[in-house]
Amino acid sequence: MGDQPTTDSHAPVLAGGNVDYERFGEFELLEGIGAGGMAEIFKARLRRSGGFEKLLAVKRILPSYANNRAFVQMLSDEARVCSHLSHPNIVSIFDFGAIDGRFFLAMELIKGKDLLKILARCVKTEREIPIALTLHMVSEVAKGLHHAHFATDAAGRKLNIIHRDVSPSNILVSYDGAIKITDFGVAKARKQHHTSSSGATKGKLGYMSPEQVIGSEIDLRSDIFALGTILFETLTLKRLFIGKSDFRTLMNIRDARIDRRLQRHDYIPEAIVSILRRALARKPEERYQTALEMHEAIDEYMFENRLRVRDTDVGALLAELFPGEARSLTIEDHARAGGAALDVRPGAQDSSGERPSSKEALRVAAPSLAPKADEVDKGGGESADSPAFTSRSSYRVVSRKLSSLTAPEPTGDFSHAAVSEGASTSGVHTVVHDLPTTILRQLGTSSFVVRDALGNTFGPITFDNFIRLIRARAINEGEQVSVDGADWRSVRFVPGIREHIDRLFPKEHRTPQQAGSISRVQLPKLFFSLWSGRATGKLTIGFKTTRKEVYFQQGNACHITSTLKGELIGQFMVSRKLLSPEQLETAIQRACSTHTKIGEALVSLRYTTHHHFFEAFNDLHRRRFRQFFQWNSGSYEFYDQVRPPKDAIVFDLDMPAAIWEAVRESYGFEELKDVFKPHYHKEVLVSESGRKKVAIESLRFNAQELSFLAEIRQGGVMADLLRRHAQKKRDALTLFRVLFALLQMDMVTFKA
Repeated sequence: MGDQPTTDSHAPVLAGGNVDYERFGEFELLEGIGAGGMAEIFKARLRRSGGFEKLLAVKRILPSYANNRAFVQMLSDEARVCSHLSHPNIVSIFDFGAIDGRFFLAMELIKGKDLLKILARCVKTEREIPIALTLHMVSEVAKGLHHAHFATDAAGRKLNIIHRDVSPSNILVSYDGAIKITDFGVAKARKQHHTSSSGATKGKLGYMSPEQVIGSEIDLRSDIFALGTILFETLTLKRLFIGKSDFRTLMNIRDARIDRRLQRHDYIPEAIVSILRRALARKPEERYQTALEMHEAIDEYMFENRLRVRDTDVGALLAELFPGEARSLTIEDHARAGGAALDVRPGAQDSSGERPSSKEALRVAAPSLAPKADEVDKGGGESADSPAFTSRSSYRVVSRKLSSLTAPEPTGDFSHAAVSEGASTSGVHTVVHDLPTTILRQLGTSSFVVRDALGNTFGPITFDNFIRLIRARAINEGEQVSVDGADWRSVRFVPGIREHIDRLFPKEHRTPQQAGSISRVQLPKLFFSLWSGRATGKLTIGFKTTRKEVYFQQGNACHITSTLKGELIGQFMVSRKLLSPEQLETAIQRACSTHTKIGEALVSLRYTTHHHFFEAFNDLHRRRFRQFFQWNSGSYEFYDQVRPPKDAIVFDLDMPAAIWEAVRESYGFEELKDVFKPHYHKEVLVSESGRKKVAIESLRFNAQELSFLAEIRQGGVMADLLRRHAQKKRDALTLFRVLFALLQMDMVTFKA
């Protein structure tokens, strides 16, 4: 930047008694075009000798955050990453530094709008973006992402840049037709000198990938998933994954079930549906492996369907949506402070005036795509917006589809730059509203302490929470409870509860398809048989007064309830040191007073984030499964076609991997030695039926376990395997565990 400015560099230059601009080093800050919690954005002019001058956008840290190392580091990372990027579809960074202790970033100034504002205006004016323009914009972004993903440093080493915040507000559309992606502030590259805290979420909630929300390692294919989300939303003007709460949004993304959503928009051409399916595949290996592949797929469709888009078509769309604003500068809407959306209040007021007819709007927005006379829908008196949408009866159908977006429900509204993703959860009192007034009068103000089969106590808790835990299957009628400090007694014998025992603890009226006693060594086989048989139903397992229920959907264990108090989410987070006991107590009180769920109370108190709570719940789900294998014996019942409770939080458990994890953690040498003692002199045979069901790589064997697997596949007598490869007790235990897991999953058998 040259010499540092003098101490009066921030003094405004006066012209005619009015502030004309502010001097900031070599920059003249002409006007403020955006402000957020941590940074402010200016339209700026850089002047140097010889008459050189250039208009730029300057992002400057606010004085109160000048010493915030994390934010300065984020700004520095953005400059460092973008210094290696030079592409027409990426906003250029020109300079980075500090003036009078205030760090800044000088970047390319874009005359246009971000895609989020374009979508919001489309909803407001009830018009669609022609499909060719949508495809063109997404295709251009894909080119920019591909350049970033495969960028190299000065030495030719690949940087492995991942944007991690591909979202409509970071896609800029200029009035001259350029499409650019911006804001690499949370991008991750090898050259970064710091790392995010474990589990930290980067990016906007609605545009994350499944692997991003569960905290798994991500790569460039995460950006491709986000771009697929943008393609769907720009085509439909509907949010794809946003739920009634952040937690539900995370679950929607994790599951990535888009078939039903696509069915609601049957006007999307099948070839585009195929592109969406691949870009939005839940597993990264099933997506496009590079952004260039996605770009080429879109371009091929456009070529085959003779869809041609010119820069003037893009500019015409903006001119129609934002008349009178063609000279305004909107990079202010995309600058980010700390990775969060800026709270921007655009100064220019809307001046849309009368909306032209849809036929004229199409002609203005995309002349090369205007429908022929015989393509206009005569029935409604208006044309379809694009030939790709002519399957709908009239433009009024589109209006009806879009009008639902203006409702306050956060599941599909683009009408705000920062979409509210607040929670809308059932209140505590909805749990007890169906109980007789007699029980409310008798116990409504009481406190309860519960003691489970392992002697753990939980409480005191309110009556509302007590009933809530009963409904959640977290309290069993046989457990011990103390009411208002009285003696311990079974829940079923508490006055007020016993009179309504059938309502609070409804019996299963249907006959189980399977039932009986079960031991530890039989348990993996039971779970595997339900998984391999793609069972749907409820498995109940009891041990003394402890009871757990596992709900299966097509073989996947998707929801587990438990009466163990250590397996309540709050207690679990305390045990993992994610919360303090005092914080949990405060959150419980908040949940009771505000009639919300514990997760929302924890987030509202800022004790955790939705993302970390989601991760904790996912970990708890796996723990509830592993804990089965701590029981020596028990009884079980399986009820076919029983679905999880309506409001249940569901997680798909990879059953073979979960069984192997439980075997590795829970089964010891002496126990497995007794299991295999009758088989020492038998030959180990590989079963083809099991191999077809389970992919070995999904079990995540380590190097030693894989070597034992290879030996087992060679066959031979078990005693010989032990003699040759497992003379030490530690090695024998590993071999026993591998062999036991394979035996339980029908992958090996024994022959005398």
